[in-house]
Amino acid sequence: MPSDLLLAIKSRGDVKAIRNGLITIQDDPSFRFPHRSGIFGVIGVSINNLVDEINKSHFQQQLLERELSQQDKLATLGKLIAGVAHEVKTPLAIIKTRIQIWQREIANGGSASASVTNREEAMSIIVKEIDRLTKLVKRLLVFSKPVSDKKELLNFNKLIYQSVALLQMEQDNNVTFTIRTDESIPLISGNSNSLEQLLINILTNSVEASGSEGSVVVTTKFDKDCDEITLNISDNGSGIDSSIMDKLFDPFFTTKPTGFGLGLSIAYEIVKSHRGRISFSENFPKGIVCTIVLPVNYKEVV
Repeated sequence: MPSDLLLAIKSRGDVKAIRNGLITIQDDPSFRFPHRSGIFGVIGVSINNLVDEINKSHFQQQLLERELSQQDKLATLGKLIAGVAHEVKTPLAIIKTRIQIWQREIANGGSASASVTNREEAMSIIVKEIDRLTKLVKRLLVFSKPVSDKKELLNFNKLIYQSVALLQMEQDNNVTFTIRTDESIPLISGNSNSLEQLLINILTNSVEASGSEGSVVVTTKFDKDCDEITLNISDNGSGIDSSIMDKLFDPFFTTKPTGFGLGLSIAYEIVKSHRGRISFSENFPKGIVCTIVLPVNYKEVV
């Protein structure tokens, strides 16, 4: 057999070995080409070195991502602690002041009638502030773990109607609700309590933004190709300033005179735990649209 033909056959085998090795590396990144002589041996060594560098870069990238994630967590924790301190400081100061007033009355031997009147007023204020602290603690407990491990098959449209009905019973305004649901939406996998809380939080914001004579429109749509449902909740309120749009989900950030600023933070955590997405945009000619996209099936975030 001529030497050229032998060389061609050998080269074909070497090319096939390189090709098979590259396919193996795709499935097993730890695979390396064995040591060989000749030009194909040089190619094998070059590929091995390249894969080693890629793995090293990938490992360094993972370390950097973990460090950045840890920094984000610490930054969020710092904001949370600062927010809790701010919210707790005022009620505690009020309670302390009222108790000090009692102490001065007792020390000065104040009149019985004045003492009783002051005590009744002070007790009322103290109970109110304690209730506020209790509410804050409950919200923080929900924020710390908004989604339980239990999931079930749910009728999402039915959950929307139930949430709207519940909100209408509790609200004392004349906000008009319009609900348009996509009846092709299948049963979805989720946690009913968490999703109901999500809906109540967003709907409450829309109602408060709409005012006493406003309107809220709720629509759902099923995307069969992506196996996702899209929920839009829109109002005709005053809208949200674009400069604060990126702060809406920050714990304790609020533009309301009352409240703790945890509602949207909790909503964000619930959506994220269901592997979904949530965003806000302008509702023309006025108001805001909250868009929530949820997969029909999800796996809990570990």
